[in-house]
Amino acid sequence: MKKWFLMLLTAGITLYFIIMYEAPEMYRLLAMELMWFGAALLQLWYGKQKVQIHLLDYARVVDKGTEIPLQISLENKGPFPVPFMTIYLKTGQNSSFTKMTCSLKGHEKRCEMVSVKAETAGLRQFELSKMLCYDWLHLFSGGKKLKQRISVLVLPEIYPVAMEIQASFRYFGDESGLYYEDDEGNDPTEVLDIRPYQAGDRFQKIHWKLSQRTGDLMVREYSEPIGFAVVFLLDTDVFSEAYIETFMSISMQMCEEKCLHYICYMDGNGVLVRKAIIHMESIYLFLQMVAGKNQKDQKSKPLDEDIYNDWYGRESYHTSLRLTKNLELYKQGELSGRIAAQDVKGSLAQLMLEI
Repeated sequence: MKKWFLMLLTAGITLYFIIMYEAPEMYRLLAMELMWFGAALLQLWYGKQKVQIHLLDYARVVDKGTEIPLQISLENKGPFPVPFMTIYLKTGQNSSFTKMTCSLKGHEKRCEMVSVKAETAGLRQFELSKMLCYDWLHLFSGGKKLKQRISVLVLPEIYPVAMEIQASFRYFGDESGLYYEDDEGNDPTEVLDIRPYQAGDRFQKIHWKLSQRTGDLMVREYSEPIGFAVVFLLDTDVFSEAYIETFMSISMQMCEEKCLHYICYMDGNGVLVRKAIIHMESIYLFLQMVAGKNQKDQKSKPLDEDIYNDWYGRESYHTSLRLTKNLELYKQGELSGRIAAQDVKGSLAQLMLEI
């Protein structure tokens, strides 16, 4: 803005000398100033209209501590070059920006890569904020706001947790309404597949109507209902990095031990959100869901066993785990351990869970 003001001030001073002294050379000077001013305006307008910039969804999930690759697409749709251009990329919640300076030839199209360190776990937001173009002498600038955003999920550190889980918990209950898709079971209400008869198959599994129709003996394969022995209650609405690392480490360990479970929390509308954790991918989907919560708008009350039982009933699980916002872990209402936010790995190493 100051440079535009100085340009207008210079032209005004030149016009003043023309009026006062009627010097012919002042007319030529004023003409040059106005041509320079007009050419700068035209060049800035051209860059604003003809340059297209997009932030591409290049990487959606990365590990903590690695580089997040961000890809920016640049295209000059006009025949004239854009000699100087600066792009502002917002890379953090504290309004930190990364500036990228580049130029484009006429009708040029290319991609630029920018890397940002993934220092904290959670859902990172990146915004392509604005673009500024400069004239040939780099004195004046003009641009446009872009407001293009992408989200990248930064996976937390997962630490080992010592657990002792009863083998019977893998087949706990049958009230979930879910069934294994790749394991044969004995539940006649859920048919997994129909296949030709093999030696050793029980006659109770023969599909007699289909066998009569095809002329060959056909056998039903039954599935097994999925039971969830443990309900993991997250009684906070602010998912800090230490909190995410703690509940994900415990949940991951239960998955490795074949202990299927629910993870639950109360959202800002007072609705109990429950996610069935069947495999490790389920945990990452849950992380993506809670990491994108707007924590400023959340005013949910803590979740405990009584609230969960009001929603689903006590018979829907065997054991409850509850992680408070102070990183205190309770099992069946009794304190099992405290997690230090500064040393999640060391705290989990000293924890022993028996389920």
